[in-house]
Amino acid sequence: MTTEEVIAMTHERVLVGVDDSADARAALRWAAHEAVLRDAQLYVLHTYRNPIGTTPMLLAGPIIDFEAPEREAKSLVEDVVDGELGAMRPVPDVVNQRVVDGPPGEMLVEAAHHADLLVVGSRGRGAARSAVLGSVSSHCVRHAPCPVVVVPRSRKHPKE
Repeated sequence: MTTEEVIAMTHERVLVGVDDSADARAALRWAAHEAVLRDAQLYVLHTYRNPIGTTPMLLAGPIIDFEAPEREAKSLVEDVVDGELGAMRPVPDVVNQRVVDGPPGEMLVEAAHHADLLVVGSRGRGAARSAVLGSVSSHCVRHAPCPVVVVPRSRKHPKE
């Protein structure tokens, strides 16, 4: 058994969904503090939609970079994590960053099957910013197989 497998068996997992919204950044900070308190692994998940798909096609005209959306998503996650957790002390021991192509709510619920806690912001960067609870957070609350914490932009972790 590898060290990674042993850690995965013995540590709790806190999963947080992020984008570049203020609410998601607050959720990331909250989740990181909670992971430290629980001595848990922190998993950061960002979803993106690849508008051109992944199937290579023969096209007349400019060459299309099929991997650009994934690269941009990875860069966004790295920037958000570095920006929000860079000065945090203590930081969670394990921070796993992952990007997936798919609908945010569905991908978070799927990933939550391997988590002990799911943390999301109350509203993301979608069109319905005025809603009290965003569509992704609402979907997660209704369908996640683990407890869900919905963090509003102005909320700090009680231990922060």
